[in-house]
Amino acid sequence: MDKTDQRSLTPTKPQNLSTAAASLAGRGLVDLQKIQEWELKFPEDRVVGWIGVMGKSIPAQGIVRIPKGVSIGFKLGENEGDLSFFAGFPVDVPLYKLDLRGCEQISDKRLAYISCLPQLQELNFYGCNQITDEGLIHI
Repeated sequence: MDKTDQRSLTPTKPQNLSTAAASLAGRGLVDLQKIQEWELKFPEDRVVGWIGVMGKSIPAQGIVRIPKGVSIGFKLGENEGDLSFFAGFPVDVPLYKLDLRGCEQISDKRLAYISCLPQLQELNFYGCNQITDEGLIHI
């Protein structure tokens, strides 16, 4: 083989292959990240409370993504009475603590929405004066 033939076999732009591989790996990581996070949907028009995760408080508004493998707490805003967004949560989301303190709008009927949170371990409804024994059957 002469030198002309050897040059024609040498890649002219080796960085293209590495760039393509990095791009493909990046897309794979994005897809993997989507699998490894919870997507929690809250009302778009207002902050309904605060999500406690990994020592941070995150406003509960719109779509919030939380990494899987962490426990989640939730504090409902004091002027809120709507719990219907819990019905759209994944069944196995690790919401372990729910703080409804001072939410006077929470009634027995609205407590039914938290029945879809099987991992709930701690519930505070101090000051929720509309909750009676009848509402507790949902828990």
